[in-house]
Amino acid sequence: MTLRDEGAAAPDRETAATYPETIDRERTNKRADEVNSIALSTPRDFALWFARNGFRVFPLPPGEKESKVRWDRVATTDPEEIASWFDEDGGGANYGVPAALNGLVILDEDRPGALAEAGVEIGPTLTVRTFKGFHRYLQSDEDFSQSSPWDDVDVRARGYVVGPGSFNGETGAVYELVDDRAPADLPAPVADALRTATALRDFSPIVDEIERPAVALSPAQTAYVERAVAGVLADLEALGDLGDGQRDDRGRGWDSGTYGLAARLVELSNAAVDVYPIERAREDFLARAPRDRKFTESHVAAKFDDALDRVGVRAAELPADEDPADAFGDLGGASAPGALPDRFPTLDLVELLHGEPEPEDWLLWPLVERGRSVSLTSAPKAGKSLLVLEAVLCAVTGRPVFGHPAADPIRVVYVDAENAPSDLRERIHSMGAADWDLSRLHYVSLPPPLALDVKADADALIAHVRSLRPDLVVLDTVSRFVDGEENDSSTWLALYRRFLLPLKGDGVAVLRLDHLGKDASKGTRGSSAKAGDVDAGWELTYNPAHGLRALSRKLSRNGHGPELVTLDVRTDPVLRHVPSDDDFLDDAVERLVDALDELGIPREWGRTKAGDELRSHGVKFATDDLTAAVRQRKGGGPL
Repeated sequence: MTLRDEGAAAPDRETAATYPETIDRERTNKRADEVNSIALSTPRDFALWFARNGFRVFPLPPGEKESKVRWDRVATTDPEEIASWFDEDGGGANYGVPAALNGLVILDEDRPGALAEAGVEIGPTLTVRTFKGFHRYLQSDEDFSQSSPWDDVDVRARGYVVGPGSFNGETGAVYELVDDRAPADLPAPVADALRTATALRDFSPIVDEIERPAVALSPAQTAYVERAVAGVLADLEALGDLGDGQRDDRGRGWDSGTYGLAARLVELSNAAVDVYPIERAREDFLARAPRDRKFTESHVAAKFDDALDRVGVRAAELPADEDPADAFGDLGGASAPGALPDRFPTLDLVELLHGEPEPEDWLLWPLVERGRSVSLTSAPKAGKSLLVLEAVLCAVTGRPVFGHPAADPIRVVYVDAENAPSDLRERIHSMGAADWDLSRLHYVSLPPPLALDVKADADALIAHVRSLRPDLVVLDTVSRFVDGEENDSSTWLALYRRFLLPLKGDGVAVLRLDHLGKDASKGTRGSSAKAGDVDAGWELTYNPAHGLRALSRKLSRNGHGPELVTLDVRTDPVLRHVPSDDDFLDDAVERLVDALDELGIPREWGRTKAGDELRSHGVKFATDDLTAAVRQRKGGGPL
C-alpha cells in the first residue's frame, strides 16, 4: 500500500477531542479541563502533539503499521518536517512512535485485561486504545529485547507502535488516546521480568543448542590458551579508554572491537572447553567490555551472543608443543592464534585439479545450485515472487521443482520486503500447500528496515541466518535491502562484501529477486555492478494471453542447466507451473512479429536487415525482442 492508496480510506473525523497542550510530566494527574488544552483530531494533530512534548515520530503509510522508511533514522520532532508527511486535511498518512529512541518501553496488550491476569500492575500512564487492546507507554532507558514474559502482551522495546490518531486500514478503527498523562516509570517488577526474558532470549538457547566436545590439551597448549585469553581481555579493557568515534591501532571502535574480541573468546573456549568453558568466557567478556549510556549492558551481551551464534563450534587453531610465548607473538585481538589460518585457508590444488569434480547440486532447478549467488529479474507484476515461492515450497518438502526430479528437502530462509503475511497465506492455499510440512521454511515477512550494505544490519541478518543453518536465502526484492543509491556501484559492492560474500563462504546459496529497469533491454535496474558478483542471472517474462512464463538465462559462470525454460501456468485444481513445449512470445515480441509481417519483410532476413527496415518505418524495439521475433518467423520455436 502506498501513501496514496485509495484502498486505505481514512475514517470520518467530525469532532476533535481535547487534550492538555503539554503532557503532565510531574504526574500531578491534572485532567485536560484543568490545564491549557488543545483540540486534536487528525494524525497530523497527534503527531505534532507528541513532538511538542519531546517524543520523536516518523511517517507510516495511511492505514498501515509497517514502515517503508528507515524509521530509526528519520524519526524527528521537527514540526515542519512532520507536517509535510500529511495532506492539507491532516490525513494521508499514519505515524509511528519509536520506543527506545524516546526512552520508552511500550507494552502492547493484545487483549484487554491480559496484564492484570498475569499479575502485572502498571498504574496510570499514557495509554492508547487499539483495535484489540491497549498500548501502555512506560519510561525506561534500559535496553530490553522484544521477548515478552506474558501471554497476549507484546513488548515494544527496540521497535515502535502506531501513534494515536492513526487508523487501521483493515478495520477502520482509530488508535485512540485514552489517558494523556506522561508515561510512568517502568515498575521494578516489570523491569525484572523483562530482564529475565531478555537474558533467556539472548543467551541460553544458543548455548544449549551447540555441543562443544572436550579436547585434551598439552601443558604448552593450556598455557597458550591462558595467554591468548589474557591478551583478548586486555584489548577489551583498552577499548574502554577510547573516546567517542575513536579507534585503536587495529582500526577497531567499540562496536566492531567488542564483537571481534567476543568471537575470539568463543573460538578459544571451543578449542579448550575444559580449560576455558563458554560460561566463563561470557562472564569475562561482560566484566571487561566497555559500556556507557548508549552502549548498554544489553548491547554488550548481544555482542557476545551474536559471536556465539556466528562462530558456532569453530575452534582456534592451537600450536603443537611450541613455547607459547613464541608461537604467534601478540596473542590479543585480530592477530590472536588461529586468526590467519581460519581466515585465509589454502586450497589443496592437487585435490582440486585431480580429484573428482563436484556434481551439479540443484537447490531450485533451473535457477539455483548449492552455494551459488543468483539473480532473478522481471518487470513488475510478472510473477517472480509467485514462481519462486512455489519452487521453495516444493524444495523444502522434497517435491519436484518445475518437473525436475525430487531431491532431499532443503532449508530456506525467505526474507520478503514486498508481500504481507495475508498475501503469503493466500498464495500457499492457492498452491494446495497449506497442509505440507513447511518446518524447513523460515519466512520473514515485511521485516524492519534492513540495509545489507551497512555492516551492522548485514551482521545482524547473517547471525540470524547462521543460527538457522539454511541451504538457501531468498531476498525479495534486493533493492529494498540497501541504503545506498541504486545507481551507485559502491552500494552493490558493499552488499557483496558485507552480506553475500560471508554467506558464500559458508556455502549458503542466495537468490535475489529484482526489477528490470524502464528499458528492459538494458537489464536490471540500477548500477551494472549489481550483476558483477552473481554466478547466474535469470530473467522472467510473462505472456498472460498464452498463460506462459519463461525463464531465460542471461549469464552463467559454469553453463550448468538449460538456457530457457517455458512454463505453463495452471490453476486447476491448484496453482502450478509446469514445463511446456509451447512457443513463448511476450507482448513486445508478438508486436514485432506482427510489424514484420505487415511490412512484408521476408522471413529469411536476419536481425540486422530486419532491424534496419523497422527503424526506417519508425518502429522502436529492444534487441532481444527482435532476435526472438526473427527466430520465431524463421520457425525457430521457443527461445
